[in-house]
Amino acid sequence: MIARPFRAASFLTGIGLLAMTLCAAAEPTPPAGGETPRAADRFDLLRDLEPAYIVLAQSEHKGLMAAAKDLQRDVTKITGITPNIVHSLADSWGRCVVLGSADCPEGKALLASVGMPVDDLAGKWETYKWRVLNNVGGKDQVLAIAGSNVRGAIFGVYEFERLHLGVDPFWFWADHEPANRGELSFDASIDFGPSQEPTWKYRGWTLNDHPQFMEWMQSGLVQRARYSRYMFAIHHEVIERLCEAALRLKMNMFTWYFIDIDWQPDRERLQAVVDRGLFITQHQMEGVGADTGFWDAYWAQHNPAGKPEIFSYVKHPEAFREFWAAYIKRWAEFSPQVVWEINLRGWADAPYEEVTLPDGGTPQQRAEIISRALADQAKLVRQLDPNPDLEMMTTLYAEMGKNYDAGWIQVPEGVTTGFSDAGMNGMSYSKKFWTEPRDPRRKYGQYFHTQYFGGGPQIAKCTPVEQYIKVNMDAMYQRGDTQHMLLAMNELRHQQIEIRGIAEMLWNYPSFDAREYQLRYCRDEFGPEVAERVLALYDEYYEKYPHGIKDDGFKKIPSYYKVMEPLFTVIGNLQNIDTGTRDGFVLNYQYRRDMYEQGIRDLGEVLQHAIALRPSIPDQRKYFFDYEFIDAIRQVRGIYKISIAINDTIERLKEGDRAGALAALLDARPLVEELYAAFQNNCAGEKWRHWYRSGTNEDMYLMYNLYQKARLRLEVDAMSFVTDIEPQRHPYLGNVVTHDPAAVGDAVYGSQAERLNGSMYNGAPESILSFPLRDVFQIGGVKSTYNKWKLPVPDYGLEYRFRLQGQARVYVAKQEGRDMAWLPEQGFEPTGESMEVGHWGWPYRYQNRPPQAITRFEFWSKEFPAGEVRLGKQPSSGKRGMPYIVFVQPKLLLYENFHQATIGQAPPGWRIADNEACVSVVANPDYEGQMRATSFDLATVPRYRPLGLKSLKLASTRTGRNPALAEIPLRRPVQGPWVMDLRLQLGQTDADSRLALLDDQGQVGLELVASSGEIRAQAAGAKPCDVARYEADRWYNLKLTVDPQQQTCDVSVQDDAIQTIVRKGLPMGQGVGKTASIRITHTSQKPQSWVRLDAIGAYER
Repeated sequence: MIARPFRAASFLTGIGLLAMTLCAAAEPTPPAGGETPRAADRFDLLRDLEPAYIVLAQSEHKGLMAAAKDLQRDVTKITGITPNIVHSLADSWGRCVVLGSADCPEGKALLASVGMPVDDLAGKWETYKWRVLNNVGGKDQVLAIAGSNVRGAIFGVYEFERLHLGVDPFWFWADHEPANRGELSFDASIDFGPSQEPTWKYRGWTLNDHPQFMEWMQSGLVQRARYSRYMFAIHHEVIERLCEAALRLKMNMFTWYFIDIDWQPDRERLQAVVDRGLFITQHQMEGVGADTGFWDAYWAQHNPAGKPEIFSYVKHPEAFREFWAAYIKRWAEFSPQVVWEINLRGWADAPYEEVTLPDGGTPQQRAEIISRALADQAKLVRQLDPNPDLEMMTTLYAEMGKNYDAGWIQVPEGVTTGFSDAGMNGMSYSKKFWTEPRDPRRKYGQYFHTQYFGGGPQIAKCTPVEQYIKVNMDAMYQRGDTQHMLLAMNELRHQQIEIRGIAEMLWNYPSFDAREYQLRYCRDEFGPEVAERVLALYDEYYEKYPHGIKDDGFKKIPSYYKVMEPLFTVIGNLQNIDTGTRDGFVLNYQYRRDMYEQGIRDLGEVLQHAIALRPSIPDQRKYFFDYEFIDAIRQVRGIYKISIAINDTIERLKEGDRAGALAALLDARPLVEELYAAFQNNCAGEKWRHWYRSGTNEDMYLMYNLYQKARLRLEVDAMSFVTDIEPQRHPYLGNVVTHDPAAVGDAVYGSQAERLNGSMYNGAPESILSFPLRDVFQIGGVKSTYNKWKLPVPDYGLEYRFRLQGQARVYVAKQEGRDMAWLPEQGFEPTGESMEVGHWGWPYRYQNRPPQAITRFEFWSKEFPAGEVRLGKQPSSGKRGMPYIVFVQPKLLLYENFHQATIGQAPPGWRIADNEACVSVVANPDYEGQMRATSFDLATVPRYRPLGLKSLKLASTRTGRNPALAEIPLRRPVQGPWVMDLRLQLGQTDADSRLALLDDQGQVGLELVASSGEIRAQAAGAKPCDVARYEADRWYNLKLTVDPQQQTCDVSVQDDAIQTIVRKGLPMGQGVGKTASIRITHTSQKPQSWVRLDAIGAYER
């Protein structure tokens, strides 16, 4: 069905929008050659529901056809009418948009046939022009768009769309669709060009620290090289939208890293980039596309017998040449659209080390070896790439820049010298960028970052256009380093003003005015009415975002306090809290409390100004405004606040003040909730729903869930059976609220939360394959971000020490065949049982393959009373030596946390009497956050697991006299001393909720009654005794320590702020010698009242 076009008023509105767009755009170049604009000549792209045809030669590059299809799509969006694309004027009539490139003979002829000469474009680099022509080529009206080559023609199409159709270059990434219009009519006053040649010849993007681009739209294709979080082929739609955005900004080159052209899915994606008309190139760590990480796969698949025994260029230069040549040949299949990186670096962006030299060689030795390798690579490229106009660049990143300054790196002749910035420190890796006179026989370029990984590129702007980007680019332009720039960009959504500004500088640096550009950007994105106020908000944001001024003697730039690295340490410290820290050790990478507090305060002012401005933002741009300002500021303030709170929390824990620690953690909760809301808003709508699926560089999912988990850990720690564990950061995985007994599939030796250990992206390297024990709980070990914990894990040479709250059997699982003489010496005996642990080599994430090794462990055990347990030392590592693993088996009477129960149903093993109420298992979302979505999980041990808390809820549905009842038997009646822990929440203070201890005849020994805001203890035949007050909707931990011989019970009530009241020696019912079951009842005269039981556990003491 043809969409009805807008008429009358809509048309006038469209003309008004067009006028605003033209005013907002940069002044177009007038036609060359003294041509006089033909005001009478008109072109109607859409008139009376009839669109013009789009015509281009069949032999034009696929990239121009892609641009034509984008034009077709955009006209459809704007008008509701779809133009036709044909390859001959004979297949069109009336009105045509004719597209062509001067270096395509058929395209040049097509342009000539409609009176569009292209001699003024011949031999030019990526220039373009357009003309409105009437009564030419047998057509009434023609809009001819011509380019000097395919990219010039593509740029012409997209620039026409920007200026005259109102299409945002970042329409997809900025959620900015063009305005609807009913007619699209123009006259010859829009004639343009030819454009000037660009200032920088090669202008490219490389995705950098970009895992969300790989997992946001999940391709489901797992890379062969499998470099940690960069494991998936990028989805074709993502490639298409990135390439389109690059071309709309007149960039001409695109790449990403860990592209293995020898793996077909990656080759297909390179083909898609080439088909768009872009050059392809390589990231600075992947010389000639032969990443060090591809070394093993190459030899395994192409020449197994020829693989050298060591990765050494010195010892095996011919093997390196074979490896490089194989990749050069594959890349050269795309010639002449290949721009080469000439480099030799190590695995995963690390320096190259020469293994035949002590310590990998001195910097000078390594640099001289690399220089020989560069010469070899350049020679191979010249031999194997038939392109006569080769472009090669050696990027002086990190150690390469420093070694170049020392005179040790020799860039081969004919290869562009590529200076590099040091992230957000500007052009600093090589001081010679500033000091070296340029050799007129050489060419120079740059590898430059929009923002650096550690600075918060995924959530906050940290590189202002005027004060940072242009300062560095001024220096590049002044030195004539305009051959080549590869721009490393992390995450496009939050860097749009920067990336668009850089693109304009690269295209026409002399005419770039930073202030004019920023105001124009604000007009384009938010409308002319609020543009100046939005620009003032950008200014205020950069002024008040905590920063200093860095002066290295060459430049002065603002240096903004990092966001992402503090986020990593926040995650590590939350795990530190969760695993029982007591020594005050805290990760504090670049922690600056004063600056964080200043940022919270000052950015809070900016936030309020943004909120006040928001009603004036056009409705269709409010989401982008939120993302750009409100959400970003809330995330930064949240990270700063939680950083402060966690440091305070760990200090309180060191002092033994658990209540103070929880109060410090909760002090951050309002800003943490704002942070989380902002994060969720970033993922609003179907398009962005999985934006943070990767969770690598901005793991808000994990941070928020670990914050909730740390909070819960502090609240329920008193319910743990094992305490005071040494070494620290070895948690007892048996708290009844949060854990289940050990089972097959559990990780050993490390945390199961990603980003907290050596397997932070990929699951655990070791997990249990077979396990014979029941009702046992592991004492785990945690290794955190960047291995910064004080104590190593595994624990070679260390002793275990911990305290039991009751009688228990302790199991030590030792590797079969290992000598641990202390076991029999301490009275441990072999049980005759064993377990198997599987080991998966890196990457650990794959469950669709068997383990690479299986280790058998034999169990030794011993009974211990309540009190301290000391175990012997871990043996040294040895060859494939594995540390022993500790499990604890309390004498459980009851262990129920409803994890295995079904929501909406009664839990198994309980006797339920609804009695006009509702008794069922419900989810407990109080400590949960949204989990990262994944199309499939490849983890051997799943990545971060949700807490999955559930509760048994007794709720009244109407007024009733009979109580709702839930009763569960103990595993065996108990007559000796025993302890019960439970956690509950009461929804009101005016109902009657009871917990009763029953003997085997169903008689009540002791009953706790919660009513009228008071918790009372009452024994049969005795007066009630006040225990504590309670409030509605708060969680309470109750601990009952029962002594049947004394007929007494101690009761402890602890609220969710860890304020504790203990009543000792409460009398129990006379004659009750044992307890056989626990009963909970709830009665209310009001509907919708309730009580929730989160967990209940009991053990013999």
